[in-house]
Amino acid sequence: MRTLIITCETLRNEVELVLKQYELNFDIVWLESGLHDVPAELHSLLQKSLDQVQGYDRVLLALGRCGGALGGLKTGNYETILPKADDCISLFFGSDKERYQFGNKYAAVYLTEGWACGERGILSDVKTYLEEYDEETAKYLTDALYGNFHTLALLDTGA
Repeated sequence: MRTLIITCETLRNEVELVLKQYELNFDIVWLESGLHDVPAELHSLLQKSLDQVQGYDRVLLALGRCGGALGGLKTGNYETILPKADDCISLFFGSDKERYQFGNKYAAVYLTEGWACGERGILSDVKTYLEEYDEETAKYLTDALYGNFHTLALLDTGA
């Protein structure tokens, strides 16, 4: 059975680790990191990727629902499998339930190496704000996004 994975660059380390550990040889379509911030754009890119699928029996969507971005996608003549997860953080925790049980106790910004260092992660957000705005505005924007969190948690995914 020929399988294609469509996933986000943020998950690259983890996806590549799983493929290596289980000696799987799946083709992969990598989507730009940070598209969870623009669900309509993520939806559009996902639909475009799905429209181009040919010669595969199965497509694995290795990403979360990200603001409803998966809603209304049209697939082709192949099996489509997607996780029941709000976002990639739930994927790292193993489920929405586990993530929210932990998150209710520890309100945190959760990071993996891929998210922290990605093209559109927390570090690039702050850098962009400092480049595009004065320091006071950059601080305001950073506080608006991250000000309610009091913990920064690095998730060790093993990757």
